[in-house]
Parts: sequence; structure tokens; C-alpha cells
Amino acid sequence: MSTLLRLHLRTRRGFLVGWLTPLIAFMALTPPAYRATYPDQRELEILAEPMRVNLGLRAMYGIVPDPFTFGAFTQWETGMWVSILGSVMAILLAVRLTRATEDDGIAEMVRSSGLTTRTHTLSAAIVVIGACMALGIGSALALLACSTTIDGMSAIGCVLTGAVVAAATSAAGAVGLLAAQVAKTARGARGLGMAYLGAAFAVRAIADVRELDWLRPLSPLGWRDLVGPFSDDRAWPLAVMALAVLALTAFAVAVAARRDLGATWPERADRDRSTRPGSWRGLGSWGLRARLEWPAVVGWAVATIALTVFFMSMTGEMPSMLESSPGTADLARQMAGGSTMEDVFTELMGTWLGLLVACAAVQAVLSVHGDEVAGRLAPEVGAGVPRWRPFAVAWAVAVVAVTVIVAITALLGAFAADASTQTPDVLGGALWSLGGQWPAAVAAAGIAAFFAATLPKVAWLAWLPVAWSGVTTFFGGIFGFPDWLMDVSLFAHAPHAADGTVDWTGSLVLAGIGLAGVALGALAVGKRDLVG
Repeated sequence: MSTLLRLHLRTRRGFLVGWLTPLIAFMALTPPAYRATYPDQRELEILAEPMRVNLGLRAMYGIVPDPFTFGAFTQWETGMWVSILGSVMAILLAVRLTRATEDDGIAEMVRSSGLTTRTHTLSAAIVVIGACMALGIGSALALLACSTTIDGMSAIGCVLTGAVVAAATSAAGAVGLLAAQVAKTARGARGLGMAYLGAAFAVRAIADVRELDWLRPLSPLGWRDLVGPFSDDRAWPLAVMALAVLALTAFAVAVAARRDLGATWPERADRDRSTRPGSWRGLGSWGLRARLEWPAVVGWAVATIALTVFFMSMTGEMPSMLESSPGTADLARQMAGGSTMEDVFTELMGTWLGLLVACAAVQAVLSVHGDEVAGRLAPEVGAGVPRWRPFAVAWAVAVVAVTVIVAITALLGAFAADASTQTPDVLGGALWSLGGQWPAAVAAAGIAAFFAATLPKVAWLAWLPVAWSGVTTFFGGIFGFPDWLMDVSLFAHAPHAADGTVDWTGSLVLAGIGLAGVALGALAVGKRDLVG
């Protein structure tokens, strides 16, 4: 067991450092940024009043705590983000250490050494829960450090915030372990895990918007309100949460011990049509890539359209909330510019859409890297397909997918915004705001194609430009980043600004980056051997 734990930590150390460091740093940096934006408690209370009745913010972050101190503000907004992103980390890690090791043959090697499936899954569970605990402890220590210079951040509130983050992310990790037993492939397990996370967010949002207290405990993202850091400071619910996480983890380990290597739970009849004569017609590179990617693309499309339409329908409510606090209004204008609060809000929502479709594009392109590592690309190349074609086709499929998603989302979101307010010209501005982020997704896809084709061992670096762009766009104003640093963001160059000016230079540069990335990758992949 100890050797297997060391192996997991050694092979996943880059993953853990890459996730834990920015999340803990995010928790550490936001309280001072809030303190710089809102200099006193009175300014916070002015901000909190309209936020308490805003259903859009309630759906996104939960019920605004009372009293609304700097600590409460941090755990309400930043704590939700850290819990969601930490849950993604836990799900990916759980699947990587379990089902993914079966897909690539590592689990078979481990079992051949005499270790049982129970031991393998238990070691993975220890690493996953340990990573979530590290995130919670790091978050608590970061807040405790901030509490020495910022009022309204009690020590017990800081500790409870970290504990809630650990509990919520550990629950996601336990679900990821169970999903790895249910799904037939690692890709399917990750899909189930992300579906759980979406359902948990939806349940928490419904519970908060409808004020259904009985529903909130059913979502780990709603456990925070049961504890109430910086307000009620109840510690006893943490014991119930710990029991729930341990029970779900134990169930996943027990299930793993009862199934064969590569099998699923419950065991299902093989309905694979690939063994039936004539059931599959021959697929070219385009058809193969489209067939492999359509489930993920549909999932991204449904989530993106639903979230964008929902929040754009709140456009009419946002101006009163933003204008109630001068600090908030100034911060929003720094992030998006614009002459009216409706323009500012639709521009911010456009950036959110850009972030989502950029993530969809990167994931779609990097799937070809996963196929290469798993050895599925070698037969395609062996059939006479040029090495560059799978990477170029993956980029093209990603661009087509995000184009369709952006077109549908922009149209529906703009109509939702127009229906929610009496302000004229909102429809056109919303269309520009939502549709203008398409070049950013093209650039992100090109960067992903470059890394997947040229540097396959560090293909994950393709996520860094998207992550950096999201941080600088949404939090650069809070952290006081200079303009030149803000301009590095992929999302800072929409052709139509919120103030009405039009400049296509940035969009053309982004499109050029996308084309250059896939072109350079296509040239480089022919000069190296395939991995996997």
C-alpha cells in the first residue's frame, strides 16, 4: 500500500501542484483585494442590500450571508469558486487513478504484483481525499494569514471555511471513484463525474432561489450554508458530512473489489455493435473525430446555452445592484467598460461565454492527444493517414463545434437579455458581446493543437492561456493589474466594445494565432515519433 501511495503521488505531483497552488493562492489574494475595493464595512453593507434580492447572484453563489463581512464575502464568492474547481480536480484525479489506469494497462501491472483491486482503489481514495484535505487546510491557513490585517475574519470562520471546502471537494472525489466503477471508460467516468457536479450546482441553486432548506443538504455545494462560516459558525454538521463522504468512499471501494478488471458495476451486457458484420461503415478522419467528440460537444453546448440564457435573463435586474455601490460599479466598468450597466453586464456575460467555449475547444483538440497516448492514433496513421491530419481535423472539428455553440447561444442569450429590460438597443449589444468571443476560442484551439502536436508530454500547458485569461479578465481589476497585463488575456479583444467602438485588430490577431498554432503543429508532428 505504501509503495502504491508513493507511486500515485510521484506520478501525479505535477497535477496536484498545478491545481492546489493556484486555488490556495486565489483564496489568499481575494480578501486583500476586497479590502482595497471596499474600504469599510459600510461600503460592504451598501453592496450587500441589492445582492440579497438578486436571484441571479443567489443562483450563482448562494444566499448572501448576514452579516456581510470581508470573511463572509470571501467564503460566499471565492469559497464557491474554490469548491467548484476543487471538485473538478477531485473528479479528474479519482478517475485518473482508477478507471484510466485500467484503460492504459497500469492497473493490470499493479494487480500482477499481488495487489488486489480493493487495495488499488483504496490507495486512490486516500490520495484523492488527501488532496482535498490539503486544499481545505491550505485555504484555512490562507484566510488565517489574511485575518491578521483584515477585520471581520474570525479564526473559527477561517477554519470552518477550509473545512467546508475540504468536505465538498471530498464528496466530489468519492463520486468520481464510484463513477470509475460504473463507467466503461475513463472518458465516460469523467463525464459522469462532471454530470454530478452540474447536478449538485443545480440542486444548490434551486434550493437557494426557492429557499428550500430541506433540499440544500442534498448538494455538497450547499453544505457551506449548514455550517455558516463567519456567521453561525456551526461545526457539528462537519461530522455528518465526513460520515457521508466516508460511506460513499467505502461503497466505491467495496464495488471495486467485486468487479473484474475492465468490467463495470453493475455488470452490463456488451452491446458494442462494432463486432456485428456491416454494422459500421468506414469512417474517414472527419467522421471518426466527429463520432468520438459529439457526446462531449453536446454536453458543452447544453451547459453553455442553459447557463448563458439563464444569466442573460437577469440583465434587467443587474443595473440596480451594480449602481448601488460606487466601488462595484467602478470595478465592473474596469472589467468590461461600457456606458450603461446593461452594457457592462452583457459584456461580462460575453466573457463568461468565451471562457466556456474556449474550454470546450481545448478539450476537443486535446482529445487527439489522449488518443495518441492510448495508442488509438497509431492504427489510423498506419492505414495511410498523414500524421498531421488527425491534429488538423481535431482543430477543425473544435472550431466548427464552438462556432455552432456561439451562434445559438448568442442568439438565444440576446433575446433573453432584451426581454428582461426596457432599455433600447440591448439586443444588438448583447449579440455583439456574446458572439464577439468566438476568435478567443479559435485561438485557444490553435494553441491546444500546437502543444498536442509539438510537445505531447506537456500538452496540458494548453490550459494555461485559458486559465490566465480568465483570471486576468475577471479578477485583474480587483488585483489592480496594469493595462498591458490585462491585454494579454484572450478575452480582452472582442471586436465590439461595450462603449460601442468597433476594432477588428484583436480578433484578427486571435484568429491568426489559431491558424498559426495548428499550422506549426502540423509541421512539427511529422518530425517526431508517436507516443503511446
